Amino acid sequence: MNLKDYQRGRNDGLALALKIVQEGGREALEAEIKNRGVTGGELIMNYNESKETVLQLLPAEEVILQFAEECVELSREILVFDVEADGRLLSNGTEYKMLSKVREEAADVELVADVLLDKIYAAYDRRILGSMVGSILIVVKGLGLIHIRKVLHEVCHDLAKAALKLRRARSGENSTPITEEEAKEMLLCHISMIMALDTILFKNEEREQMEKIKEMKMERWAERLKGETADGNGIQ
Repeated sequence: MNLKDYQRGRNDGLALALKIVQEGGREALEAEIKNRGVTGGELIMNYNESKETVLQLLPAEEVILQFAEECVELSREILVFDVEADGRLLSNGTEYKMLSKVREEAADVELVADVLLDKIYAAYDRRILGSMVGSILIVVKGLGLIHIRKVLHEVCHDLAKAALKLRRARSGENSTPITEEEAKEMLLCHISMIMALDTILFKNEEREQMEKIKEMKMERWAERLKGETADGNGIQ
């Protein structure tokens, strides 16, 4: 199945789920999921409910700042792993642990990007993003994994700068010649790159683990914003 077929099927499924919820509520959707034998339905619903809480309670500027911070963290974890790997200092256990850190930070970046896209971008921007991801995949899919990790490290660095540039353009403080729309376009391009690279790097079980991490952290993020936990407003 190619990317367009996947996206078309995903959109059709979301449209059907929305119709079921509108007509019969959450219970009807849960019943449909059970009848179809689909796994992960509860996870998706919990994630979306938590995301709605985050969208309602967290200002856009804070989401942008959180995104920049997560990009820096992912860039750091990739750099640490590559430096150690190039020096051939990793045992199998150490390599697995460090790769797990990279995967977890990548999940964090995807999670905040998802919130950011819903917070400040329009629906058509989502469609543009999907098109850009597909185009980038065609270009980079032949690259080796080591090279892709290095590109991801660079993109994360650029993403953090683009996010902070957008925050400056929106606030008017520490003024920049770039307009808010230009900054949003630049950030969208960088987000499409990181999503394409993640698609290549993290597949099958790794992707499943990342989705579970995102669901757990989105729920924790929502709880913190609601004041149900007392350890800050971040996603960690």
